[in-house]
Amino acid sequence: MSKDVEKNSNTKIIIASGVLFGAGALAAATVIGLKSVASHMFKIAVVNDRESSKKKNEEHIDVNEALEGYKDEIEASREWKRSQPFETVYIRSFDKLRLAAEFLPAQGAKGTIIMVHGYRSSAERDFACIMRDYYERGYNLLLVHQRAHGLSEGKYITYGVKESRDVTDWARWVEGHLGENMDIFLDGVSMGATTVLMASGLHLPSNVCGIIADCGFTSAREIFKHVMKTKYHAPGFPVIGIADRISRKKAGFSFKECDTRKALARSRVPVLFVHGTSDEFVPVNMTIENYEACNAAKEILLIEEAGHALSYFVDKEEYLRALDEFFKKYGKC
Repeated sequence: MSKDVEKNSNTKIIIASGVLFGAGALAAATVIGLKSVASHMFKIAVVNDRESSKKKNEEHIDVNEALEGYKDEIEASREWKRSQPFETVYIRSFDKLRLAAEFLPAQGAKGTIIMVHGYRSSAERDFACIMRDYYERGYNLLLVHQRAHGLSEGKYITYGVKESRDVTDWARWVEGHLGENMDIFLDGVSMGATTVLMASGLHLPSNVCGIIADCGFTSAREIFKHVMKTKYHAPGFPVIGIADRISRKKAGFSFKECDTRKALARSRVPVLFVHGTSDEFVPVNMTIENYEACNAAKEILLIEEAGHALSYFVDKEEYLRALDEFFKKYGKC
């Protein structure tokens, strides 16, 4: 009888050990799986595949149905841009990267617009049409190639964390070449908007008169969570946290460092916030949050039924009216 009990007890112990081993193996597999997913996220979100980005820019009009109705206007503007004597200029970043931009002076210029493009994009793409409007209004054009994009060096996209410091250096370049009395406005689209908003909290030259932020997001973590939910139908936790640790180790920045609201709380530079109410990629409420966080003079323009980065196309007249009022109000700072 006692042997049977002992046998049964041993059996139970063996079974229990098997359950524990199985749970441990499952946990280990889960951790490995999460790390794999996080590594993939880091690669997709932070490491810029230049060939993929180049192809995306070349095919942008063809693959984006929302732009189909504006295809002729965009192509005409691109042809105009290519016909102008843009000069490629360079600076050295704080972390020793060679950064590039294209510069076009305007005759009798009243100021300079520094244009900062979005994620895996280019200034030629994101400012295809409006750059001509700026030029015809008497502004020099500086089309920035963000780090890890175009002609600029770099491997990692840092969502405005390091790019905002690059923008301040470009503003100093303009000041150094054109003088302290020349107005400077920063204009950013999407991630470029987040970049210029984060720059607002840094030490910009005194002749930076204003910032235009079109459809910028509030933070890297929040845009990651939004994209994972809407595009992949997956929760951000804990993958974003693991990817953040990878980013700190490999790319030298944390997702937590990207928060426009903290920068805007310190800002003294006037901001014109723009967003389309039908933007599904960067929700319009992110611009509203940025607007509310801003301690500087501020204006906001919400374009009804405009999708991501489409406000200019959907209501060009209202967009340009808001810009002209902003320039008139805050120019000659």
